[in-house]
Amino acid sequence: MKISTALLLSSSFASAGMVPLGDHVDLLWTWQATEQKWELFLAGEDNAYTPQEAFLPLSDKPYLATQPSQSGARLTQQSNPNLSFTGVAPGANIWYALSSNPGLGEAYPGFRNNQTSATIAPYFETDFRLPQPQSIARPWITSRVSSVFHDGPLPAKFSMWTGLPSSPRIWTSTSNGQPNNLFLFSAGDHNHLNWTFGATGIYRIGMRASAFLGTGKTLPTGDSDEVKVTFTIGPVAFWQATQFSGDELEDPAISGMDADPDGDGDNNLIEYAFGTNPNGGAALLAPGLGKPVFKMENSGGVNYYVLSFPRRKSQQLTRPLIYTPQFSENLMHDSWQEDGTESVTAFTDGQAGLNAEWEKVEFRHPVSSPAPARGFARVKVSFP
Repeated sequence: MKISTALLLSSSFASAGMVPLGDHVDLLWTWQATEQKWELFLAGEDNAYTPQEAFLPLSDKPYLATQPSQSGARLTQQSNPNLSFTGVAPGANIWYALSSNPGLGEAYPGFRNNQTSATIAPYFETDFRLPQPQSIARPWITSRVSSVFHDGPLPAKFSMWTGLPSSPRIWTSTSNGQPNNLFLFSAGDHNHLNWTFGATGIYRIGMRASAFLGTGKTLPTGDSDEVKVTFTIGPVAFWQATQFSGDELEDPAISGMDADPDGDGDNNLIEYAFGTNPNGGAALLAPGLGKPVFKMENSGGVNYYVLSFPRRKSQQLTRPLIYTPQFSENLMHDSWQEDGTESVTAFTDGQAGLNAEWEKVEFRHPVSSPAPARGFARVKVSFP
């Protein structure tokens, strides 16, 4: 018996993935006076990371305001012309990192700075998106959006805004020609806003910070070097970010689903589908996962091809992975058949933690009698 999977090749390719930071995360811009430069940290509940080390995940589950433990980040775009700046049509899916009431585990990002006016100088800011006129001078910090990278389905739209849908204050939009794609917040303060995304996939948001160190808008720091903050929308992007570095996420030859970075014959889509390591490691991503197993057995006098494999659950996703088992007795082009009886079971014992995302499936395909001398099986995996 044979199964039509590729031979595993050895490779020295290695990669380091990123750490997911769900729940409350602050983009912590800090002016380092000694080095005369800005630094950005992603400050979670317990630890702070550089943007090269961590990413902000959003799920592809529906948003449920009254059930935060089950809620996701996906909403349906309102029929509201005030929200046209998001670039998402009314009735279409849109994904939110919300300014309040997010689902449990969804990235809840804001901006923060722990410094005072002794470091960042105050001034009266005239940006039209702030309440005007300003009553007092504040030590304003500008976080400017300098680039947006997206890898995934279209439309690749991104925006940042505050206020209510009836009267949004648009800070950044890739859709409306917004001339000042930035966010203003005060040193020593902490602000949250809505981040919206028009599709699933990987987003890398390039940012640069600036402020003034002297009164009267003097001694400008100048723009910082660009720092890229990574958001993942949906489970595929989440998996990519845990397997590859931030720079590798922008290189489809490494992190793209058609890529085979470790040269083992299985592209990243196959590695994702069965929980194997895309970076050349022998260990599975979790015990109980792995490539399909193919055998023949006789039950009740009937011969069967039996194909077993782990399968990612659909979980109400907008783009669930589709697994199609196929069987053949001779490998002829027109001999592959997709019929078979499916059975689904849960993982048990030490593997029970997989059940939230995975299930075990078995397909039984009856074959001729007497039993053929050989048989073949394969699993086609694809997105809708």
